[in-house]
Amino acid sequence: MMRTTFWLLTLLLLTACGSKSSDVELTAEEMAAEAAMNNYKALYRGYYEAFLDSRLHADEMPESYREAMLTNLKQHVRQVESCHHGVKDIEISHTQMDTTLHMMQVFLLVSYGDTTKEEIVVPMVEIDGEWKLK
Repeated sequence: MMRTTFWLLTLLLLTACGSKSSDVELTAEEMAAEAAMNNYKALYRGYYEAFLDSRLHADEMPESYREAMLTNLKQHVRQVESCHHGVKDIEISHTQMDTTLHMMQVFLLVSYGDTTKEEIVVPMVEIDGEWKLK
């Protein structure tokens, strides 16, 4: 199951990066923003394990904590569906490098089904060339 989830998330990331010209190299800000947006889109499409696996140190979580996190993610998505009629779209607003904490702050604009919008801040860190949710 985790392998399938990993490949699904990889496919999402490749699809997003594939939309750019192959001659243009993405900046750190663009890579972090794309990763954050794709992870949140995966969450609201029901890929809870993929979202959880995209977190920093996800592989070190005890199984009981992992199960509790998955339950919380599912409850959150159900609550968003109930209160806001789901998520209509997620867009990158902007990014800001935090040199003190060595991470990228990605600002995402979440558009809900009830026409409300919310800007969320997603802290991202780069580990071995891969951007992870902090």
